[in-house]
Amino acid sequence: MLRKRTVVLMLFFGLLVMIFSITPVRAQESDDSLVRVPDELTTELKIKVAYNGQDIFWLFEWPVDRAHFYHDVVVYQDGDWVRHGASPVGSQEFGLYEDRLTFLVDPGTVQGFATQGCYAACHDQMRFLNDELDEATIAAHPLLGETLGRTDLRKYLADSRTGAEWWDAPWDDIKSPEELEALREAGVFLDFWHWRAHRGGPVGYADDQYVLEFRNNDGTKAAYATNWDADVGQPRFMFDPAQVGFTALNWDRLINFEYTQDDVYYLSTDNTVPFDPDHNWQNGDVIPRRFLQQPEGSQASITADGRWADGVWRLELRRAMDTGFPTTDHALVEGRTYNVGFAIHKNATGSRWHYISHLQKVGIGTPAAISAVRFNGSTPDWNSIPWTTLPMYYPGQITWEWLTSDAHPGAPEMRADSRSCRDCHGEDSAAVFKMAQAAQYHELREGRLSLNWWLTLIGGFVFLFGGTIVALNLSKYKEV
Repeated sequence: MLRKRTVVLMLFFGLLVMIFSITPVRAQESDDSLVRVPDELTTELKIKVAYNGQDIFWLFEWPVDRAHFYHDVVVYQDGDWVRHGASPVGSQEFGLYEDRLTFLVDPGTVQGFATQGCYAACHDQMRFLNDELDEATIAAHPLLGETLGRTDLRKYLADSRTGAEWWDAPWDDIKSPEELEALREAGVFLDFWHWRAHRGGPVGYADDQYVLEFRNNDGTKAAYATNWDADVGQPRFMFDPAQVGFTALNWDRLINFEYTQDDVYYLSTDNTVPFDPDHNWQNGDVIPRRFLQQPEGSQASITADGRWADGVWRLELRRAMDTGFPTTDHALVEGRTYNVGFAIHKNATGSRWHYISHLQKVGIGTPAAISAVRFNGSTPDWNSIPWTTLPMYYPGQITWEWLTSDAHPGAPEMRADSRSCRDCHGEDSAAVFKMAQAAQYHELREGRLSLNWWLTLIGGFVFLFGGTIVALNLSKYKEV
């Protein structure tokens, strides 16, 4: 029979290993991990909406300790231009990623959106999820890769796929171009309003996009373009010294956030000249990798005015109630109610690292959770309209596929499109925080290395074996 000290050590070791391996550990320790959980799991968004019969106006406020309106730059370093600020995993290390506000609008045509909101567009294998598809797989797809030129998977709707059930949405089984066009003509898409603090904000525009088989731009010319010539490995444009007094920004000033919104920190058609490779460039010279311009067509539909002050972003968006582009924009009609899902990005995060709201009902001159107020004139009197405050939460890696799977207790109601997240979980701040905690647990659990599973198994066996030895000894003692 084993000695008492050996048995005690086995019990202690087994229990210790189990606790270590089961306890959620943030995966920031691994540079290759796609698991990044923000320290702040929830935040809030304040909203006012008004309309005058011609245009609709949205006013937003949300707290941000430090505004991020720099974005994606190239830095001169020993003869080369080095990129900083590509779409990051979690927060960008130097703060070079813009804050954003987005929302999806549905008039009631997209199945699943009226109950589940943004989750209807979030799927397995999208970029920056643990199971994300590789670029070669997407590039080889006949539509996404060969036709659209995409290299990653982004928002899409189950309506655009040919699954066995309405909620079944295999990423690669996309309906034909003719079927997709018919869906757009029938209004089966999400109108996507997308404000970016750098890529459009400084020139007064928000992106106008839509979601169906992918997250698509409404037109061909957005408010920004790429200021990079890949063939020669250098920028296309630089600052015009005759206008602004310099050819480049300074790296130290940039990462210390010394450029304000009133300074020249972005490139646009008004302040640039063609890049001069023979200029006496110095280490630490910085040129934005994005070039701002006047958008055209439907992508010029949404004007924007966003300012950060005293720890708060304040953003006003304006758009015609009917833009005249019915296959990419939803007309907003007085007397109707729309399904809307809101999201914000802050703390230099991109992609899926955002905060979302429960699905909201927005009424245009009719009672709803958020009611747009009619006014006369060209600009609303915002002081006369009360705020609606929404609790926002981090959704982690929860996807449409997980929510409609047997792993989710609410899956039957989701597959029946009969019950919303709010119905099950609640909508106040405390309930939303619990949802964020659940999303955090799900992400950390899914992101654990297989080593932890084996440690749990080994620790469990050791603990059970030690416990069995103790039980046998106790039984022997009682017999004596």
